[in-house]
Amino acid sequence: MPKKKPQKLIVNYTIPYFVFGIVSGEKGFVISNELNNLLHFKLRLFNQIELLISGNVKFFETFSFKPEDTSLTYSLISTSSKTGPLIELYRNIDYFLIISGTESATIHKKEIIGKIKSPLILAVSELEIKGKKEKEILQEILQQIWI
Repeated sequence: MPKKKPQKLIVNYTIPYFVFGIVSGEKGFVISNELNNLLHFKLRLFNQIELLISGNVKFFETFSFKPEDTSLTYSLISTSSKTGPLIELYRNIDYFLIISGTESATIHKKEIIGKIKSPLILAVSELEIKGKKEKEILQEILQQIWI
C-alpha cells in the first residue's frame, strides 16, 4: 500500500473590517472604559497582539469585545509599544478602533464617530488603509483577534 502524502490546507481568507484612528494622551484602559461608556461596549483586556515587523517582534496592548448577538468584534489596539510603532505611517495616532466581521458593512460609521465625544479623546476619524504592507499587518492582527 503506497504512503499517502499529507496535504497542506492553505486558507486565504480576509476578514472584513474598518478602522477608526483615535488620538488621546490617556492609557489604553482609560480609553477602553471611555468607549465602553460612550458606545455601550464591554471592551476587556485581551491577549497582546504579537507581530514580526521589519525583523523585530513587537507587542501591542489590545482590548476586545464580541457581542453574543452578532458576528462582529470590536477591538481597541494601542499603536505604539516599547519596541516601536505598529504602522509607521500612522505613528501620530494612539489607538486603532477596529470593527471586524461579516456584518461590519451594516455599521453606521458616522454614527459611531458622532458618539465618540469626550475630553479624553482629542480626535477620532475613520482611516482608509491603502498600502499593501499596512493591509497585511491589519489582517495579521485580525487573525490573532479572531482565533
